[in-house]
Amino acid sequence: MTELGRSLRLEGLEPDNLLAFLALLGLLRALEASRPGWQPRAAWDLDNPPLRPMLALATPQAAMAICEFAAEGGSDARRPLRFSSERRRRCKAAERSQLYAGSRA
Repeated sequence: MTELGRSLRLEGLEPDNLLAFLALLGLLRALEASRPGWQPRAAWDLDNPPLRPMLALATPQAAMAICEFAAEGGSDARRPLRFSSERRRRCKAAERSQLYAGSRA
């Protein structure tokens, strides 16, 4: 039986690990991409040692549903960014001007 809840303690993410913190940010981004209505937020669970982050949602969800939609949102985030031709042109122009300025110094 699946238990619904508005918050989920993320036991595997330790507060002193930068990679774990980045994973937490990625989880929030993935959930926001796949289910923006859930309004995912993170907070630290100060009441139950050891210190761990809590995932908070606007509506109660099962842990398995959170995992599924995090994976769905994460797959969207893996796509490379595509810039318009105008943006690429401006970036190349900026690079040339920086190279030119650097050669004059």
